[in-house]
This record gives sequence, structure tokens and C-alpha cells, in this order.
Amino acid sequence: MSYTRILLNQEDRYPGFWKHLDVQKLAIIHAELNLSKPVAITLLSDEELRSINRQVLKHDYYTDVITMDYSNDDDFEHNEIYISADRVADNSRLSGLKLKDELRTVAIHGLLHLAGFNDKTEAQKEKMRSLESTYLSLYRST
Repeated sequence: MSYTRILLNQEDRYPGFWKHLDVQKLAIIHAELNLSKPVAITLLSDEELRSINRQVLKHDYYTDVITMDYSNDDDFEHNEIYISADRVADNSRLSGLKLKDELRTVAIHGLLHLAGFNDKTEAQKEKMRSLESTYLSLYRST
């Protein structure tokens, strides 16, 4: 298995976060989901991610993750997952989850979107939460 299926961008930013993401473990999940292209993960601030949300998705609000699926676009070598370090930290505090578990869950959430799962309806959200839990357990066990 090629671990270059997961790329980490701007690793010098948010070093306290990056240490919680294991590229090899995320690559296993990437393979389990049969994703066709490598995935680049980038940690950003709230404002940076909100700017992407506004420009690309036309949504004017904060979010924890945005996924760019370029699977069918040969002009892009990889898909993108943008994660707000600020949202992850706040969500971790509010939910009582450890920072590492919240960050891993959000990264897995992005991978699930790339695999075609959505979270628009309550049923879809429930399915996503179940899959996040399953893949977080796999992440921890490997």
C-alpha cells in the first residue's frame, strides 16, 4: 500500500494538531473506502476556511471541514480536505472529546464525503456518524 495516498499540507502550521494524524492509518481508511486519487489534508484557521466556504460553496458560515472532490477531473492530481483547526479545538472543548479524536473524526468525515457519503438529511447524518465511529475504531486498532 502506498502511504502517499494521504498528503499533509503546511505541516509547520498547527504542529500540536498534526501529531495526532497518522498518515499510514488514514491511508488504510483511504484504501478501505476505495478512493481513486490521493488526498491532501490542509489545516486552516476559521477565517481561512470560511473564506473558502464563501467563495466555493457560497455559504457564509464557519465549518469544521470542506472536501473538494476532483475524482473525475484529470486537471487535479489529488482531492482536498480542508480542516479548521479552530473549529476542531472548539468542538473538542464543547463535546468533551479529546482533541486528537475530534481531529481524526473530522479527517475521516472528509474521507467519507470523498467516498460519496452525504450528511444533508437526518438519516444521512446518522449513517455518517456510524461510519465515523467504525473508521475511528479501525484507526485506533491499527
